[in-house]
Amino acid sequence: MLVDLCHPARATSSRAAEERQQKRVLMIGSVWPECSPSRPLSKKDSSAAGVRSWQLIRAMREQDWDIHVCSPAKPTAFTDSLRQGVHTLQVRVNHDSFDGVVAQLKPDFVIFDRFLMEEQFGWRVRQAWPSSICVIDTQDLHFIRRERMKALEQGKSMEEIVDIHIPPTSPDMLREISSIRRSDLTLVVSSWEKELLVRRYGIPEHSLQLAPFYYDEPPGLQELPGWDRRHNFFMLGNFRHPPNWDSFHWTFHHIWPLIRARLPDAKLHVYGAYPDKASVLLSSADKGFVVKGVLPPERLHSTIRRHRVNLAPLRFGAGIKGKIADGWWSGLPCVTTPVGAEGMQSVTDWGGAIGRTAEEIADRAVALYSDQEHWSRAQMRGRALVEELFSHRVNAPQLIRSLNQAAARGSNAARFAQVEALGHLVLADIVVAPGPGEMDLDLALVYYNSNKANEARALPSPSGTIA
Repeated sequence: MLVDLCHPARATSSRAAEERQQKRVLMIGSVWPECSPSRPLSKKDSSAAGVRSWQLIRAMREQDWDIHVCSPAKPTAFTDSLRQGVHTLQVRVNHDSFDGVVAQLKPDFVIFDRFLMEEQFGWRVRQAWPSSICVIDTQDLHFIRRERMKALEQGKSMEEIVDIHIPPTSPDMLREISSIRRSDLTLVVSSWEKELLVRRYGIPEHSLQLAPFYYDEPPGLQELPGWDRRHNFFMLGNFRHPPNWDSFHWTFHHIWPLIRARLPDAKLHVYGAYPDKASVLLSSADKGFVVKGVLPPERLHSTIRRHRVNLAPLRFGAGIKGKIADGWWSGLPCVTTPVGAEGMQSVTDWGGAIGRTAEEIADRAVALYSDQEHWSRAQMRGRALVEELFSHRVNAPQLIRSLNQAAARGSNAARFAQVEALGHLVLADIVVAPGPGEMDLDLALVYYNSNKANEARALPSPSGTIA
């Protein structure tokens, strides 16, 4: 049974939090953040996105903040686990009862799990408690992933997919960038995406915060199985996520036969939730391609440590890849594509190998699998990247600092009330750019108020832009 935010005991707890000058946070997600019922909250669990939400909660709990998590999703095992110092509430979409929850809670911060939640609930938050600092946790830039998927379907090359051109009238882009513009702070998972938002879409840098993964100190490499104690290849990913599904099938048809021809005794173990029938039918002991299905959270790292090479041949997608970082944390080098490596490289070299074609990926996977010295160097590079980019000790204080700075700047709610009063609204799916390949971002992005209504509305002239 979920905790009711309107219960008097809970309200008393909230008032006590105010008296202690705690920050109060309301997190809104389409699903519940993922934490394993059998493991402490500092450990990695199921999906990268769900677990990362839990990592954000952990960072805020360390500040003794008062955290409330709500979702329209049905309760799960994760919901029970959330009650380790976190209040939970199931809410209804498009229902006035949510307004009452926000008005009573009076949150300092409202964090939306991806822009879709901001579209559904953001306007209600701004009406019910305008002083709330609205924060979007992007997880990845959805419009980049979707446009890259279209490019793959059109037969474009890996180079064209990586350097994707987003049409200025792309509805996916307009929705997500508009949501970012409406919000006070946006959490992005990679420096590549942060730079893109600043450089191409004119998002103020102060309203963006790099918030990747938050890993505890990894075990020493000497504590992990070495090259000679590891065998076979490993793949991981939710089958419902289109980039993963495509990756599994591309590997089966085009990459694995090339690897298997040179390593006839090797096997590829494919793990992931929600395997569909078409994917399960790929499983073949004779071909060494074994679809294992769900990997329970408590077995994640022990399973990773038995394998020698992680395959992540992603042809499209966005954000950073939990499957790769999890592998590095447990000493598993990875062979991937430029899409898979995006945002996960720094001054340290890649922890494995990168290929653009099926042939390149197969060649580099075989070389990494067969050469112990090469493998050991890749393992050390992967470990260095985890420590450099994904340290909880480093990243958690930066998250808290960015939230406090956003609070000091204040909420954007008053500005958007002015925008609505002036009637600056945009057509639901068509925006006319002021010049070839250009957009008036203040005009087209801010006023694409997709969470209000679906009716078509007039686009004012560029001279009507509010600074």
